[in-house]
Amino acid sequence: MSKEKSESGSGKGISGEENMKSVPSFIFRDRDLAPLESISEYLKEHRGLTYHEIAELLKRDDRTIWTCCNRAKKKREGKKPGKTAGLAKKAKTTKADTVPEKEKTEQQEIPIDIFHNRELAPLEGISKYLKENADKSFHEIAVLLNRDDRTIWTCYNRALKKQRLKQGLKEGLKEALKEGLKKGG
Repeated sequence: MSKEKSESGSGKGISGEENMKSVPSFIFRDRDLAPLESISEYLKEHRGLTYHEIAELLKRDDRTIWTCCNRAKKKREGKKPGKTAGLAKKAKTTKADTVPEKEKTEQQEIPIDIFHNRELAPLEGISKYLKENADKSFHEIAVLLNRDDRTIWTCYNRALKKQRLKQGLKEGLKEALKEGLKKGG
């Protein structure tokens, strides 16, 4: 029966593959939420997916997704008017806050498959994708994600460093195997 439901196009399930390939960049603008919390909450609340479906989509454990959604929910409750926790915090001002409203409304679709690479932190993956595939400058990415330019630069460079390290390890392993074959054969 559940198979029939997902095939009928009820909006739930991964059957709506076309709709599930990307998420809008505005979901990452809330600095109080970690990127994984933001995407988990968005997929749960706005796309109506179950924790298990989100976990499959993001290649994460179900418990991780449940934890992210619960943390996001608690953080949102703390921000509601009338709560002292939300009022006591002083708003952080970033360079992105000084950008005209027109630029802030720009949106970029971010493919979900960039979160499959577990070697990169979510913000590193987003920064790398937007820099290399969407041809955005560090400042444009910072405005899009409501982060500081330096944070985006750092995330992007960490992603590159991890990529180079992985590539270097692969090449080093190939060389070691060649040397081993020469000595052994």
